[in-house]
Amino acid sequence: MHGRTGHRSYPLGRAPFGGIALLAFVLVSVIGGYAVWQYRDSALATIAVEREIRGLDFVTQAMTTLVDWGGAGAKEFATSPRVEADLANLERAAAAMPDVNGAAGSVAVIRQARDAARANPGPAASAAFGEAVLDAIARIADASGLAFDPQGEPNALGDALDNPLALEFERLNAAFETASASGANAPSIPQRLTVAGQIGAAETASAPLAVDLRGAFAADGSARARLDAPWAQEEASAARLRAAMAEATAGRPSPRALDTAHARLVASTARFTSALADSVRKLLEQRLVALERDRVAIVVQCALGILLSFLVAFLIARDVIRRQRRALFRAQRDSAAEHFRTVFERSPMGIAMLDAEGATIESNAGLGRMLDAREPRIVPDGDPEYAELVEGRVALYRFERHWTRSDGTSLWAEVTVSPVGGPHFGHVVAIAMVQDVTERRASDATLRFAATHDALTALPNRTEFMRHLNEVIASETGAGGRYAVLFIDLDEFKAVNDRLGHLAGDRVLETAAERIRKASRASDLVARFHGDEFGLLLVGVDGMRVAGGVAERVQEELRAPIFIDGHRVFVAPSIGIVLGDPRYTRAEDVLRDADSAMYKAKSLGGSRSVAFEYPAAS
Repeated sequence: MHGRTGHRSYPLGRAPFGGIALLAFVLVSVIGGYAVWQYRDSALATIAVEREIRGLDFVTQAMTTLVDWGGAGAKEFATSPRVEADLANLERAAAAMPDVNGAAGSVAVIRQARDAARANPGPAASAAFGEAVLDAIARIADASGLAFDPQGEPNALGDALDNPLALEFERLNAAFETASASGANAPSIPQRLTVAGQIGAAETASAPLAVDLRGAFAADGSARARLDAPWAQEEASAARLRAAMAEATAGRPSPRALDTAHARLVASTARFTSALADSVRKLLEQRLVALERDRVAIVVQCALGILLSFLVAFLIARDVIRRQRRALFRAQRDSAAEHFRTVFERSPMGIAMLDAEGATIESNAGLGRMLDAREPRIVPDGDPEYAELVEGRVALYRFERHWTRSDGTSLWAEVTVSPVGGPHFGHVVAIAMVQDVTERRASDATLRFAATHDALTALPNRTEFMRHLNEVIASETGAGGRYAVLFIDLDEFKAVNDRLGHLAGDRVLETAAERIRKASRASDLVARFHGDEFGLLLVGVDGMRVAGGVAERVQEELRAPIFIDGHRVFVAPSIGIVLGDPRYTRAEDVLRDADSAMYKAKSLGGSRSVAFEYPAAS
């Protein structure tokens, strides 16, 4: 009896898979939720960067407008086609920013300032236009996030593109217009004070510009490579313009020098603005690519996490199934062992457990009764076929064996040996099933005899005779021609059947068969072919002397009368003789020539023997 174990057991197919499915669902939910949260953050960051790029487009176009305003001059900018084109581009940039508040309104304010300057041109209108552009740049840079965080590299460059650069240019341009307003004459005291104040404001704006750029250069060496030269040119142009304006306010005005310095500032500022905008755009696009990679990585990680969750659930489920299968296997094994023991003890068939050498370890009562022996040896010692079974080279070993019981009776048994294994079998490596087949073998022998012998005379039939004759022909005896065949036919047998009936004829055939056996040698084979035809196979014959002697004795035996129910019957034989010859390769050919010789004996009057004469060689 097995004790009950402490763990809970489930039948196979009813294991707690609901809990495993719940675990898989929880894991997938946690991983999926985390992935959605990460993906959402990445998507929001992408939206913010795209908004910064649109803000960059607007600020860049506004800076272009500011530069073109400065290049056109206070009196000419209101009617400048370049400025008009800039405003159209600025409106398109604003239209592309529906998610940024104030873009369209800022452009409207700039247009109003331009329209006012067209109606009343002059320094005051020009200054109002410049202020409107500066305000739009500052507003949109902040609203789009382009210059919101000065600590990040893209935002540092964006901040540089915002107020510092625009304010420096606008103040220098205003100072230039004030300084050049007096022409070749020396500026008045108020003009000098105004120019000085505007130059100071420009220098104040250039300080945060330098801070922003140096911060960007420290974070990214490639930004220095792209921007260092344009920035130096812009600073040099600004310095030259300040120097020219200082000379003008000192009473040494040079309109040509002022115009030249101003034109250089406009050109260098345009170049620097373009380089700075390209750098900011490149950094923002790099950030977009990085965010896209992050989203792909999030999707891949989520997929791998879900696969891992299912793998964990699968491994747990497989472990549960394996445990259940092992438990089921143990239960089935114990049940099978108990069932085998019941069959072993109660079966009427003989069963024996064998070790690796073929010795009987244990046998049941049925085998003891069958063989009248205790623990009999079933497999012969050193049986090579049993060794192959033990080694696993064959899956089954079946044979028949003869036993003699203690009372002298004979027994034939069929033995079927099958390999076994497992801890509950111990040293047993094979099971032998023993079945008594004595009656079956006897029945088989009877059937074989009936198939190869004549039912009336118990002599071999024509088929058996031909088989023996073929074996003789194929042997060394046949190769040497040392055999002979006698074909015997009973003369007047038909008259006996017609006169006395078939029962009398059968008794005549039985008597004739007995007399032929008596006349032949012990080594000769006598057979009944059909009707009154008999055959005699002589082996070890040297020429006609022996064959003729046997034929003569058969003649003498059969010439004697046979008495049937008071009737005397004579059935003298006609005998055809064929001596063995190497030219014969088939029994049919030998019997054909013997039959031919027998008919020749009949044609000569019967009751005689005639030897077959081989055709002379040509």
